Amino acid sequence: MSGSNRFVYRRMREEHLQQVVSLHEQCFPDYYLTQLGPSFLRAVYGWYVESPEAIAHVTLDGDGRVVGFVAGTIDDTSYRTSLFRARWRPMLAALGRLFISKPAPTLRLLGERKDLARQALATVLTRRSPKAAAPDVGSRRGPSTASLVSIGVKPSARRSGLGRSLAESFQREARDRGCGTVTLSVRDDNVGARRFYESLDWTEVSRSSQSYHGSLSITYQKVLPSDQAGEGAPVRDDFLPPFAPCLDEGEYDEVLDTLQSGWITTGPKTRRFEKLFADYVGSPHAIAVSSCTAGLHLALVTGEIGPGDEVITTPLTFCSTANVVVHQGAVPILADVRPDTFNIDPDEIRQRITARTKAIIPVHLGGQPCEMDEITALAEEHGLLVIEDAAHATGAMYKDRMIGAISEVTVFSFYATKNLTTGEGGMITTDDEDLAERMRILRLHGISSDAWKRYTDQGSWYYEVLYPGYKYNMTDMQASLGIHQLAKQEEFLQIRQRYAAMYTDAFGDLPEVIAPVVNDHVRHAWHLYTIRLNLEHVAINRAQFIEALRKENVGASVHFIPLHLHPYYRERYGFKEGDFPVAEGVYESIVSLPCYPRMSARDVEDVIAAVRKVVARNRR
Repeated sequence: MSGSNRFVYRRMREEHLQQVVSLHEQCFPDYYLTQLGPSFLRAVYGWYVESPEAIAHVTLDGDGRVVGFVAGTIDDTSYRTSLFRARWRPMLAALGRLFISKPAPTLRLLGERKDLARQALATVLTRRSPKAAAPDVGSRRGPSTASLVSIGVKPSARRSGLGRSLAESFQREARDRGCGTVTLSVRDDNVGARRFYESLDWTEVSRSSQSYHGSLSITYQKVLPSDQAGEGAPVRDDFLPPFAPCLDEGEYDEVLDTLQSGWITTGPKTRRFEKLFADYVGSPHAIAVSSCTAGLHLALVTGEIGPGDEVITTPLTFCSTANVVVHQGAVPILADVRPDTFNIDPDEIRQRITARTKAIIPVHLGGQPCEMDEITALAEEHGLLVIEDAAHATGAMYKDRMIGAISEVTVFSFYATKNLTTGEGGMITTDDEDLAERMRILRLHGISSDAWKRYTDQGSWYYEVLYPGYKYNMTDMQASLGIHQLAKQEEFLQIRQRYAAMYTDAFGDLPEVIAPVVNDHVRHAWHLYTIRLNLEHVAINRAQFIEALRKENVGASVHFIPLHLHPYYRERYGFKEGDFPVAEGVYESIVSLPCYPRMSARDVEDVIAAVRKVVARNRR
């Protein structure tokens, strides 16, 4: 660190954690470190700001609830203050600092971007006394108190509005967390700070003979207006949607290149995308189509599934899985799901196989693969076609095999919400060359496979209709997105895995929330992170829970309404409530939380905070 106190904090590694804890014990023996965990490490890892006007940090408890807030200035004079230097400087050197030089950045960092302020320097200061344990902010037991420790705000900062914005940000954060009262401590010799806080209507309530700054301290208190206490403002200022695509310059440039090329429908980029995808999943053939629904339909057509045939699938899926069966004149036969993974149960499949059964469509719900060994064995035993519905499962693996390289046919979705998006689109993978060639012809009106070249300098005007095909082709504009989305799939998957782990860790102590079960022998694609509510422990139902999250500006959804509960399937096939009790029980309690790469870690923590807040408010 230079003599002028300016330095750039660049990097902190996880192995420094124990050192930080030890430093905290040495520097603040009267306080304990409630939590210094992954959230803090993510916040400071590789992040730095350089400007030595003021310092601030929010102190949180293990649930992300506000415990305290420190605001002050760092300058040469402050560093020469012996106790300040002796106690704070080692911690600052170890942890890094959040510097704020002007009112505008202060408002941005502590107001609109509270995520930075919350996580920036997470030495959590809570007195080592059972009577002063971390407040249960946001609890149904009523508003609690948040504490502010003021090191001091220099006159220039007060004149510029920095101090006021810090105090207001703290009050806003306390209000958002459901606190009814806020307190702060000021050194009695800091006359300027005392006058400053008194000007903001903070009231002196006590004086103490002990201070870690070497002076007496005065405690001020402010009671928030009743309309700011209680449940508090939403966890987020802006709405977090359940899903959003993650696109960058790569996709934009590729689409622009396609537009400028003059060839925007099915063409060379679609072929390129097919080759890249086949290589990614390890399949000999990949056929790009306009949607997963189109792909499932082509699989049934080429599998010669027709009137009177039966196709077994799960009730817990999107309607397209069964709709395509109906389109072929076949009958969808539903088999109940497993209560842990929500995937189709192979034992239930076995019970529903008849002489008319021609195919099985297992759905890898949420991105977790079905038990493919058992399903494949059943299919081989009875001579059935397996068509995997992998709409959620791009990047998933089953026992070290990529989904897309296991069954005769697998179909993926590239809809706007999926792990890999082309806006609209899908992909079929197969190891059967004849099947692949027929699908390529059927997807484009049934005309000869090289017909798309007829408008190039290598093509011919002549073509032949070989089958009464469909308009199921993917365009080069869509494929342009897919090429770059595919290149980022492993990175995207790592982010999804990290966010899923954050959720699971955060909900581990909540009996009201049941985290997803993941089998050891699969790689989950985490298209969905789906919790189950323990409805015996909460006083609201699933719909009310989702609405409460929406009020916190967090979007959530349900995947899915069981097929047999929809009017068409009830009326056409005689399904009724109670036919598939496991799927129905799952449906009544599941909630899909946001989990996608465009989110930040702070977004995930906002979702966690919202879930915990709603649960705390509605415990039985």
